[in-house]
Amino acid sequence: MSAEDRAQELEVKVWEQNNRPRTELVKFEPGQEGYGPEECDECGADMHPVRRGYGFKVCVSCQTALERRR
Repeated sequence: MSAEDRAQELEVKVWEQNNRPRTELVKFEPGQEGYGPEECDECGADMHPVRRGYGFKVCVSCQTALERRR
């Protein structure tokens, strides 16, 4: 197998990874089971209604800090 063949196989794998079907986020309404808390679980700051609607439990600042630690 030549280097060109391996490169093409790798390109196909990357293309398939980038173009796989995406799962959509579920949006909740106030009062539903998955609706997020009024305050961030980490710092206690008020949660934005849009973030709550998608069921997030931490604010943007805390989520950013968690992702940076990883």
